[in-house]
Amino acid sequence: MSPRTLPSRYAHTPQGTQRTHPRAHAHARASTRPHATPCHAHVAAPHHTCVQLLGLADRYLLSGLKQLCGFTLEKMVGVDTVARIIQAAERWDAPEGQLKGRCMDYILTNYEAVVAHPVFEELASSPQLLLEITRAAARIVGSPSPTVSPSPLSRPNKRPRLSASQTR
Repeated sequence: MSPRTLPSRYAHTPQGTQRTHPRAHAHARASTRPHATPCHAHVAAPHHTCVQLLGLADRYLLSGLKQLCGFTLEKMVGVDTVARIIQAAERWDAPEGQLKGRCMDYILTNYEAVVAHPVFEELASSPQLLLEITRAAARIVGSPSPTVSPSPLSRPNKRPRLSASQTR
């Protein structure tokens, strides 16, 4: 009798030959790899799918999925997606979440392009969010530039003060 080769679904152990589950080898290989963290995971999905998943993760208290959706949506922020993503962040993201802040930064940096895009009109259903964006934009526009300091002589309605010797 000649020795036979056994199919790969059989494992050779010191106790003898045992049949294993077909996926056992794949599981053993996967468990030796380092665990993927949300910030290292690569997810290819449309932004509307990630927005829906963020809502479901919030509803069913799946914090890991919620965090993964937040990281993924941060990478998807663009002129045509930022309005929908910031609404989702306002509704479902944690208060300390970075998604809303990332969206606000993007809107303020690319204000003209974002406001000109038709998707921005979807924010009409979120007046408190529009107010927050408007106030943030007003702070940027209204803040004095650090290189320009107001001169005392640049005030046309004010007269210069007279010294004590000039008042006599």
